[in-house]
Amino acid sequence: MKKMLAIVAVMCCIQTVVGYPGGAPATQCVQMTPQSPHGSSQATASPYQITTNASSGYVPGRTYTVTISKISVSTPDFKGFLCQVRQVGSTTPVGTFDVADGNKAQTRDCTSTASSVTHRNRNTVTDQTFYWTASARPLGVGTQLFVRCTVVQQLATLWVGVQSTTFQELALPTDETIPPTTPAPPTTPAPSVPSIPLDFSGCGSTKLCYRDPSDCTTAASCKYAMISEYDSTQKRLTFFLASNAGGFAAVGFSKDSSMGEDDVIGCQRDANNDRVYVKDGWNPGGRNPNQYDADQSSIISSAGVYVDGAVVCSLVRVLTPADTAQDYDLNKEYTFLFARGDGRASRTEGLTKHSVVPIISSSAINATQPQEIGAKGKPLIKAHGIIMVFAWIGTACTGIILAHHFKVVWPNGGWFDAHRGHMISTWILSIIGVIIIFAHAGEWVYSSTNGGVHNAHPIIGLITVLLTTAQPIMAAFRPHPGTPRRPIFNRAHSVVGVTALTLGVISVFFGLSFARDKHFTGLSDAATYVLYVWIVMEVSAWIILGVIEYKYRQATGCADGVEMKMKTDDISEEKPKKKPSEDAHTRKSVLLAFIVISMSLSLIVAIYIGIAEL
Repeated sequence: MKKMLAIVAVMCCIQTVVGYPGGAPATQCVQMTPQSPHGSSQATASPYQITTNASSGYVPGRTYTVTISKISVSTPDFKGFLCQVRQVGSTTPVGTFDVADGNKAQTRDCTSTASSVTHRNRNTVTDQTFYWTASARPLGVGTQLFVRCTVVQQLATLWVGVQSTTFQELALPTDETIPPTTPAPPTTPAPSVPSIPLDFSGCGSTKLCYRDPSDCTTAASCKYAMISEYDSTQKRLTFFLASNAGGFAAVGFSKDSSMGEDDVIGCQRDANNDRVYVKDGWNPGGRNPNQYDADQSSIISSAGVYVDGAVVCSLVRVLTPADTAQDYDLNKEYTFLFARGDGRASRTEGLTKHSVVPIISSSAINATQPQEIGAKGKPLIKAHGIIMVFAWIGTACTGIILAHHFKVVWPNGGWFDAHRGHMISTWILSIIGVIIIFAHAGEWVYSSTNGGVHNAHPIIGLITVLLTTAQPIMAAFRPHPGTPRRPIFNRAHSVVGVTALTLGVISVFFGLSFARDKHFTGLSDAATYVLYVWIVMEVSAWIILGVIEYKYRQATGCADGVEMKMKTDDISEEKPKKKPSEDAHTRKSVLLAFIVISMSLSLIVAIYIGIAEL
């Protein structure tokens, strides 16, 4: 019996210690004072503080952060809390809360839905951040609000009435209206979505702006847009970001012109709904993903919406944060990185990987200086594409046709010289193209998160170049004509060559798609259509020359053409010159037309690449 009583006593002690492990009860919504067995509120000043980025004022309907944190690092962590936002002189909570981490906190319905926030379990924490959205209906300009919390360190150690500084309601922007008390039914069904307009007036004179395309005027028509205006009195910047990519829009501030160790601000659509959250993040560099910055204090206020397939947000960012390690001082010059994507994430996750390679500003910029930002071009990518088009659409296809159908046209070695010249040109151009693209990227670019042409192009391209490099090596060790192994070489050399050409052409098609998706969204689809025309012409030329070759063999009984020359052939007994085939003139006419059309189409595709906009 005594043992049973001891067990009961222990269980009671455990219950006493944990108090309300599932959060404060709804019965304490007004007093916010825990009932027995909790102790009373401490008479000493609270070692915890309540901060909010609404301290400079709030706008009805917009979202702000609220944070409970320790004043000193030596202060013990806390276990429980209950917070509300109240109007000065009232006990009724206003606005709604949302939690950043549902495993640590939860909302409570106190007089209205989600008007309070409390802990979810008994675990100790060093700080807690929540999101408070002001009521859409204004309370009146100048109305004073404050955050009131009860913070529990241990069961008998707690502080009731820990308050933030007061903050007042600001006037609604001129473009926003107050919702009616009893809204009249709309004449046509339409979702009620707040607007965050993009105002490009003053760009270059009073505002810092970048937009793509340069004449877009709305979020839905802008692939990307950034507007920033500096308030010299308050020492803060107001940013507007938008993208019709549908997932996120962000701007990074980089000390160089590449990704890595960049301060990032952006807005992203939630993974489960259409809410848009403003985030302060950090690019650590390498292949590490963007990180959500636990310290969001550099952003004073923010709002975001998803409308017409575009994410739009506004945010106020301090010019010089207290901690500039990951929140840079924007009164200095940085290269701007403009990123967008279709990825979505929860509120406290970092931005997802961009679906289009970020646009880089043409020069370092001081965010306080108004200007129209120009984008840094990508000449190396364009050079790579143009060179590869001429290599595989221009020279490689001609070189292989020469080897297959023109041995009898120039039977004394002329076909071989022409074939070798074209294939060496192809190899040289391919090597130059690879060097150029590596000079641009700085590394081998392959990501398991990409699919389709985004990974296929570099892989197929590399295989193609390796096969092209193998061809002259194989030719250097070819057996003598008439030896048993010569037919094996002939077949292998032909198979490798045709395989390289096929993969090269596929790589060019994939390359255009890759460039259009990731680099040059302005690259015309017409470039791909031109390649389709080339495919039709290529197949037609092979069919025509195949028919000519068939008739020639039927007439002469010749099973094959002329072999490649060996180096030792030059010192052998001179043989009589062979005459060209009777159909040589016809073959030459087809070849001339083929070369002219191939080079012309290559030039057209190269022009499309050259004029493509970012």
